[in-house]
Amino acid sequence: MTSKAARFDEILTIIQNIIADLTGNEIEDVDPQYDLEEDLNITPVDFKRIISTLNSYFDIELDLSEIDDEIETVTELSVLVQDESELG
Repeated sequence: MTSKAARFDEILTIIQNIIADLTGNEIEDVDPQYDLEEDLNITPVDFKRIISTLNSYFDIELDLSEIDDEIETVTELSVLVQDESELG
């Protein structure tokens, strides 16, 4: 596994845990391919809290207004966080 792939797996696991913690979903129910809204019932308030937590945890600056309509799945959110964290 390349270091980029390993880093992605690490980020994905962290995001799955954050989603589970903030939404009450069980960690095993936070499948990477699941739709945040449809499958995990994440509300706009939940999404805002998730983004705020990710910004703090990864020391990044995701702008909720810019990504709200772009991110649908756990994987897409993980890719975005990885990209942002690599940019520094």
